[in-house]
Amino acid sequence: MTPRQPRVSGKDVVAALHRLGFKELYIEGSHHYLERPDNGALLTLPTDESGGFLGD
Repeated sequence: MTPRQPRVSGKDVVAALHRLGFKELYIEGSHHYLERPDNGALLTLPTDESGGFLGD
């Protein structure tokens, strides 16, 4: 049996990405758009607006 992955909220993921150097460009609905300034990598992160966990 495969062990369960840890449950993480969208808020926690955004905070972790900020610590890794990503800057938030904008938020549209429940999607956060972040960019890594050093190489221009763009990341779209869908989050759960209700404060629940991602993947639920």
